[in-house]
Amino acid sequence: MQSSRHSVINIRAYNKGFLIALTLFVLSLLLTNCNKKGKQANDPKDTIQTRKSGSTKPPQVNVEMTKKLKYEVVYKYQNGFARVMLNGKYGFINQKNQEIISPKYDWASDFDQGLAIVNLKNQEGLIDTKGKIVVPIQYRSVEQPVEGLIRVSSETAQENDSLAARYLWGFVDTKGETIVAPKYDYAEPFKQGLAKVAYVKTNESGFKQKFYGVINKEGQIVAPLKYGYIGDYKEGYALASLDSGRYWGYLNQEGREITPLIYDEARAFKNSRAVVKKDAYWGAISTTGQVVVPFKYPYLEDFEGQFARFFEYNLYGFIDQQGRQITPAQYEEALNFENNFAQVKKNNKWGFINKYGQEITRIQYDTVLSFQEKRAVVQQNGWYGFIDESGKQVTALTFLSAESFKQGKAEVTFSNPNAQGQQTEQKGWIDTQGRLLIPASKDVFIVKKSGRYALMYKDTLRTNFEYVFIEALKNGAFAAQKLMANGSRKRGLLNILGKELCEFKYEDYKSISFDLLLVMKENKWGVMNNQGVALTEPKYDQVMDFVEGLARVKVDNAWGYINTKGQEVIAVKYDYAEDFWDGKAAISRNKKAGWVDLKGKETWQ
Repeated sequence: MQSSRHSVINIRAYNKGFLIALTLFVLSLLLTNCNKKGKQANDPKDTIQTRKSGSTKPPQVNVEMTKKLKYEVVYKYQNGFARVMLNGKYGFINQKNQEIISPKYDWASDFDQGLAIVNLKNQEGLIDTKGKIVVPIQYRSVEQPVEGLIRVSSETAQENDSLAARYLWGFVDTKGETIVAPKYDYAEPFKQGLAKVAYVKTNESGFKQKFYGVINKEGQIVAPLKYGYIGDYKEGYALASLDSGRYWGYLNQEGREITPLIYDEARAFKNSRAVVKKDAYWGAISTTGQVVVPFKYPYLEDFEGQFARFFEYNLYGFIDQQGRQITPAQYEEALNFENNFAQVKKNNKWGFINKYGQEITRIQYDTVLSFQEKRAVVQQNGWYGFIDESGKQVTALTFLSAESFKQGKAEVTFSNPNAQGQQTEQKGWIDTQGRLLIPASKDVFIVKKSGRYALMYKDTLRTNFEYVFIEALKNGAFAAQKLMANGSRKRGLLNILGKELCEFKYEDYKSISFDLLLVMKENKWGVMNNQGVALTEPKYDQVMDFVEGLARVKVDNAWGYINTKGQEVIAVKYDYAEDFWDGKAAISRNKKAGWVDLKGKETWQ
């Protein structure tokens, strides 16, 4: 927002830093206390920037340039130019800091559309970026062009009161030529080639009333100035009332009344239909003024697409644009149609109807979201799933939460067992085939469908759905479980391409380091790396975590140590052994206690 363009700021440059602060302070006072330009379209003291942007911020000063250049204030660049102020006068510099318009105006706006509003002795006009006067500086207020025409106002004395000011509005073009001389008490900027204008008349009781009409860009009156209200044009038609709201009708863009002004209430056209009220009941008309929905509904909403909701006997139904009922009033709640389906509620449960009014599902869900990409989220008893446009469930209702489809996927939260059977809460996606995609890395997904798992890499399935479980390991491999021909379940490893890295013969596994895991066969543990290579055969009753490069292992009642290659570097012979600490581990054998170092050297007490 700019400072009042009818106020002149006179500041002398003694201390430039002080003047900058003082200028900002004065500007803030002007914004709050001066006769500012408000948002009233008929107030000739409107600030153009404020009306355009709604901003209440003061003009932003370019502090760095203000310090460098000769001006008292340099504002920030807008559209390639910056306003400057010197001795209380405004001018402009370009982005090379060259003065293109010397400071001579009492006020100036930033350039917009190649034009700037300037004020001189409380008169305004427009200049171009070369300083040429485009609109003479002779108006009380001037605005930026809208649809090629510029709204201007002039001041004149009120009738019967020479001391009271009256502001009249008109329009000029971007060449400064007058299209409509200022003569209207009210005028709005042009929209869709038309502008609302009004005269103010005072009746015998002294009451002032505006009479509205519509003009075109040639200044010709399209709709006579006789209406108490004219709304904005929507879909080519404007609401109109002769008596400021008692009876309503519509004007087309030629100014013709397409219906008599006979309706008690009326709404703007939407989707080629306008909802109107007559004698306490609602109906709808077409753009020709023809009644297409009879006046029989206690309440009728606007048409959203081809359908509108009506309310009758405390229940909702739907009609189409020809007034045909596609459903009777039978729903406690109903949402507007979206993507050919509407969510409806009956007996406190939700479902869907299609554009023929048919219920595509039983009305049985606690929550339903609108169809997106031919899928809809449904919820029952706290569990979420998806249905297709036929009402068929494309996933079971097994998710803790679910979002609508977007770009072929829908995010879900689900509970999933890990290898140890513990339930963990995870996030993933459902695709349009109803498959659950569990992210393992940027390009890799574990895919679940009908209780079976597969591996997907770069949007391509790398395995069949033959696994009863797949889990991503930290080392980039995947632990999987397969149902064998004899009915047993065995585990092994997969890589990201779905290749089986080892024979599926293990009953269990457990990660013990980034690239090592324990595998169990016949209740004995061995060590395997992330390439599926067995470093030790399953022969240990227990294998502990690696500490300082060694892990304790137990066979029967004896303990020893293996390294990360699976080699027994310290024989399995101790009755008791602890993890290493600072290069030593406590041991006992034959009731003697001692220590062993990382090389197997023993020290006994």
